[in-house]
Amino acid sequence: MFRSNDLQRAFSLFYSAPLELQSHQAYGALFQACAEQRNLRHGIALHHHMLSNPCFVLTSCRYEAGKQVHGLALKLGLHCSVYVANALISMYGRCLDGYEAWTVFEAMEFKNLVAWNSMIASFQCCNLGKEAVGVFMRMRSDGVGFDRATLLNVCSSLYKCSDLVPDEVSKCCLQLHCLSVKSGFVTQAEVATALVKVYSEVLGEFSDCYKLFMEMSHCRDIVAWTGIITAFAVYDPEMAIHLFGQLRQEKLSPDWYTFSSVLKACAGLVTARQALTIHAQVIKGGFGADTVLNNSLIHAYAKCGSLDLCKRVFDDMDSRDVLSNIYSAEGSFNEASKSRKEMETWRVRKEPGLSWTEIGNKVHEFASGGRRRADREAIYKELERLIGRLKEMGYVPEMRSALQDIEEEEQKEEHLLHHSEKLALAFAVMEGRRRSHDGGVALNLIQIMKNIRICIDCHNFMKLASKLLGKEILVRDSNRFHHFKDSSCSCNDYW
Repeated sequence: MFRSNDLQRAFSLFYSAPLELQSHQAYGALFQACAEQRNLRHGIALHHHMLSNPCFVLTSCRYEAGKQVHGLALKLGLHCSVYVANALISMYGRCLDGYEAWTVFEAMEFKNLVAWNSMIASFQCCNLGKEAVGVFMRMRSDGVGFDRATLLNVCSSLYKCSDLVPDEVSKCCLQLHCLSVKSGFVTQAEVATALVKVYSEVLGEFSDCYKLFMEMSHCRDIVAWTGIITAFAVYDPEMAIHLFGQLRQEKLSPDWYTFSSVLKACAGLVTARQALTIHAQVIKGGFGADTVLNNSLIHAYAKCGSLDLCKRVFDDMDSRDVLSNIYSAEGSFNEASKSRKEMETWRVRKEPGLSWTEIGNKVHEFASGGRRRADREAIYKELERLIGRLKEMGYVPEMRSALQDIEEEEQKEEHLLHHSEKLALAFAVMEGRRRSHDGGVALNLIQIMKNIRICIDCHNFMKLASKLLGKEILVRDSNRFHHFKDSSCSCNDYW
């Protein structure tokens, strides 16, 4: 079109197209055509049109700029456009301001399906699962239809948001499943895989998720296979490895995520044979040099007690950061020291363990030993009280988790008891008690994030603490979520 110099017709088509179709690519092509043909008049007109089209600007701007565009849209009367309103909702959701997105949504006189989907997605982005599900329920009660995007957004809200109770999730998941079957969307791999994830990760209904997976026989891609393997990697490692074998029989090529999940299953089985088989497949798949998968292989071999195989993988790695911990856990502190010195030679810096917990809309950070905390002494006292009560319940520190060459058992125990996640828990307990005394809302769920894998001792500590405190404790480490309740963990002690 542009080669024939018919620029006028190109602009007519562009201006007559719906706003949501006037994309970055279309603007770029027209600006380029204006430059090539030295048509200043069309170029200036296009620039003015772009400025009057908030949808275009809102797709890429940040919060403050987005607020200014919102103000401009109100000034020009463009906020009444359903396309502009939808773009504003998406922008506020992307910028984690769900309530401003809701204000825009409620002010819309006409809400199309895109508006409903955008509102659900915005609440999901803001970790407001209850609100996202509430919008979906209202959408159904108002007789509004749905599409694949609706189902995927609600599923994401169910397994990514932490403010929903199991009964609410179960009820909504069942409704989604029924709607997917009635509408035929369950035959699409993305929808079925999302439901599998909800059944397994949120509800722990592994028989239901396996049944759903088997019904997907006509549309199972590598994402679906990886999803079901991930679901069983912790719950039933042997089943996960069996499913991996079936995947290979169907002539599908495992990707990075598939290997990561099946290696987790190998660590759960505590047998080197499966790990060796998967190791060969990792190399064959072209992932032999991947640092994360090699770390997973070392962990799997370590769980099997095969230090020679750990060393073999380690020697072939370009980046080395886990073997010293394995040697320390086995009591081989001389080897661990050699490994750390080699890390210094290679300028590999070991990531320090940090934990975070959010209380009253404020995030608190903790390092091992309570460094940089002005209230360290108060946290220590709270932790000592908690440890004393846990020991009465049978808590015994797991000395293998003290990854330092310390001869005295008391020093080892002191080192273990000051791990960052324990300090975060003690602080949350202390703050929860203070809030209750001040008439605030009690903390029934304590959430902690950790940047590295939780150690065995801290894992045992959290299990007993959930029973003692009568609270649910949710810990997200570098590997997975751990949901502690009544002295048990959702990971079944494999992570």
